[in-house]
Amino acid sequence: MVAYLSMLLFPRNLQHYVTIYIGVAITLVIHMYLYMIKDNSFGLSSSLMTSFVRQYCISLNYKDGGEDNKKLTARELAHALKEIPAFTDYVSYMLFVSTCLVGPFIEYKPFIEWANLEVHYGKMPTLGQIPMLLRRLSVFTVTVFTTIILSNYISFDYMLTPEFANHGFFYKAAYLIGSI
Repeated sequence: MVAYLSMLLFPRNLQHYVTIYIGVAITLVIHMYLYMIKDNSFGLSSSLMTSFVRQYCISLNYKDGGEDNKKLTARELAHALKEIPAFTDYVSYMLFVSTCLVGPFIEYKPFIEWANLEVHYGKMPTLGQIPMLLRRLSVFTVTVFTTIILSNYISFDYMLTPEFANHGFFYKAAYLIGSI
């Protein structure tokens, strides 16, 4: 919400500064809090950082939309936003499951073009891809269940013990692969 509010409330040429300062402050405070309570989980910290990157990126794209086209690089020109995005589009960009938790990071304009099947995304095949999609879904399902089952038996703390260090290379490699 930081970027969206700064785009609404501040001039186009200043709103990206507000976004970065507030975003860095929020990220820093939450990281310090997680450190103080000794929360070693990766989820909140990772999600927060990817959210900050998306917010800063969309505010820079909006700033670029108000610049003279001669000052912009080809990439900046391609991603520049002339208008503030609709609130629903902004929220869908910020909370899209595939990029919210694990990445990859994509910029706002290609995301909206993909969501609306515009530009080259409109040429994507649709129903003919169902068998491939089902195969990928089955691989995903097997991967999730395997991860859930293995997480009950594989401890990350064990990898820090001298006992683990005394095992052979192949045991360590298998354990590391299983821990992923």
